[in-house]
Amino acid sequence: MDHFELFEIEKDLLVDKTALKKKYYQLIKKYHPDHAIHLSEDEQIVHRNLAMQTNKAYKILLDQTSRIEYLLEISGHKIEEGGNKLPADFLMQMMEINELLMDAKMEGKEEDIHKAKDHILQFQSELSDQLSQINDAFSEGKVTEKEYSALKNYILKGRYLKRLLSQL
Repeated sequence: MDHFELFEIEKDLLVDKTALKKKYYQLIKKYHPDHAIHLSEDEQIVHRNLAMQTNKAYKILLDQTSRIEYLLEISGHKIEEGGNKLPADFLMQMMEINELLMDAKMEGKEEDIHKAKDHILQFQSELSDQLSQINDAFSEGKVTEKEYSALKNYILKGRYLKRLLSQL
């Protein structure tokens, strides 16, 4: 049983976090080991394992990036470390931002650092827009290799941008 099945929700990129939290409390109450003390030892082990799976699933489904990575994994499109490449145009744009940041830091130009940060935030906003478009295909059940590839790019670009922001 995958995490989506456990929580009885659609395999989707976006989730209703309020509904997810409500279902989490229902499941954890149902499977919590304290509520299974009257059961046999084997049944207690099953409940303990389901409680651990519920906690893990909730953590993954709650976080958008983790949820997307999990969706890619269960659909056979796992991101292999070092085996995926970002588009050349994105890398060129990132190189320009890196150069701007490096020059700004060396010369102490706060204005250019803020400018680079604004560029990064703009890229993140564009990524969110792309995710909405990909989500439409998921919602309609029309997911192709193109969407899986776009999701991988979304994750990889997001990691890259997050790493850049952490350097500011």
